Amino acid sequence: ALDGTLRNPEWKPFDVVVDELSSTGFRIPATTHLDVGAAVSLGLPGVGMCPAQVVRRTAGQYGCVFSTPLSPDQFAAALRATAAQTIVL
Repeated sequence: ALDGTLRNPEWKPFDVVVDELSSTGFRIPATTHLDVGAAVSLGLPGVGMCPAQVVRRTAGQYGCVFSTPLSPDQFAAALRATAAQTIVL
């Protein structure tokens, strides 16, 4: 899971946990109401803000597709930033 910031169509930020991430989209828990078809943006550490659209809502989850797929470098940066945040005690 990755930490991110979701911005709704009104540009209001929400902290989210990205359960699944691919170069073309992501899945997040439904912690706020979003309409299917809504334009959103997902901020990822090491990548920045990525425009997306909500394409489905099922079982308390949203599925979103990026407006432009992440490049291999952006995808790797998101994974590296998450790994760098992991602390082992």
